[in-house]
Amino acid sequence: MIAADVKTWEKAYDEVRIVGPHLLMGDYHPLTAYSLKEEDWIAWQFHRADLQEGVIQAFRRPAAATGTLAVKPRGLEPGLRSEIVNLDGGSEVRTGAEIMCGLEVTSQEKPEAAILALRQPK
Repeated sequence: MIAADVKTWEKAYDEVRIVGPHLLMGDYHPLTAYSLKEEDWIAWQFHRADLQEGVIQAFRRPAAATGTLAVKPRGLEPGLRSEIVNLDGGSEVRTGAEIMCGLEVTSQEKPEAAILALRQPK
């Protein structure tokens, strides 16, 4: 039981190290309309142009019917290749232009949070 707790805390700490440098230090982009409804997702993006990276945080609420949310991130360099890293596992590479045209965030559980890190080469 203690080992599971340590792994949970280590994962949370790793996420804070990735998300923390972007909070309130760069641009903030709401990716959905503001809502408190239990059936709505809510998502936003923090982007640091100086670092060419950022994070998307998306929250699937308890009554959200669909497990997928389409968002349009902003602030990326269109011609640069970007790595999208899902902090729950998996990654892919697309251009900034492709990402800004639309990106799907998925969730298997509800409620659940999804965090995606976006990184472009410097």
